[in-house]
Amino acid sequence: MRSEDLSAKVKIVTDSSSYPEPEVVAKYDIRVVPLRVAFGSEVFAEGVDITNEEFYQRLAKGGKLPTTSQPSVADLSKCIARWQSRDIPSCPFLFLAN
Repeated sequence: MRSEDLSAKVKIVTDSSSYPEPEVVAKYDIRVVPLRVAFGSEVFAEGVDITNEEFYQRLAKGGKLPTTSQPSVADLSKCIARWQSRDIPSCPFLFLAN
């Protein structure tokens, strides 16, 4: 089976800590669910609300170190619902965050 055929039947979901190459994400229609990054009371979705450059700029300023959390159940549910509505039979989840 060609990779184009496979990507029409199987969708991959991963978290943002896997840092997939944008070309790979586009080619295989991979859904990247963002981790949450908190600097004190400010919470950001990694790669959505804060870039890596912004993250390191904040880190360089000092102060309390940031914390992270896994993707939310709500975010994962949105992915599943999106592909169920498109009749996708398989959706493996590949996560690095714990």
